[in-house]
Amino acid sequence: MSIRSINWPISCIAGALILIISWIYILISITLFPGAFSPLNNYVSDLGNYSLNPVGAIIYNIGTIISGCLMVIYFYYLYIFYPEKKRDKNLLTLTRILGFLSGFAIIMVAIYSEDYWMEHVFWSAVVFLLVFLINISGGLFFLVHPDSIKKIGFFNLTVAAFHISYIFILDPTYIILEWINLVLGHCSMALAVYNYKQMYDQKSKY
Repeated sequence: MSIRSINWPISCIAGALILIISWIYILISITLFPGAFSPLNNYVSDLGNYSLNPVGAIIYNIGTIISGCLMVIYFYYLYIFYPEKKRDKNLLTLTRILGFLSGFAIIMVAIYSEDYWMEHVFWSAVVFLLVFLINISGGLFFLVHPDSIKKIGFFNLTVAAFHISYIFILDPTYIILEWINLVLGHCSMALAVYNYKQMYDQKSKY
């Protein structure tokens, strides 16, 4: 069966691959992690730390780079959803630009793993900020697009609110919150992919 016969836009295929590949390399890296690994005691980035996870870090960082590249593809091909109204078009343009930047930043997080602490913290913060902004602009775009599922737009904005609240919790013992942010971010993206697929199907009817 060819990709064309599946009738999925390239953006949705790329988005689905991001989610699938992400959890494959995360789970493999956890399996290869020496000793006990727990979301209560270990940050996500510990999986990409060559000192803590010599073999698993290779899998994790390569997978992260692949995800970053797919992120760029995902946001690039969203141009097919440009609406007629200039305001709504600007929202999608902003979302795409933020998406390109997030893809690049994700790649940099893998290149500068936890072993390069200062650089890693910087690029991780950039990713966190960009994802927060994408949830806002993307959520607003879903709310104004006529073919969009509005509830998904509201969910994106709710996830953005949770992301920003995490900034004010500085206690490093709350490691689990980083994992919750990761899961919420992936849920938000899964719903966005589903929403874009529904919008694509609606557009194909016209």
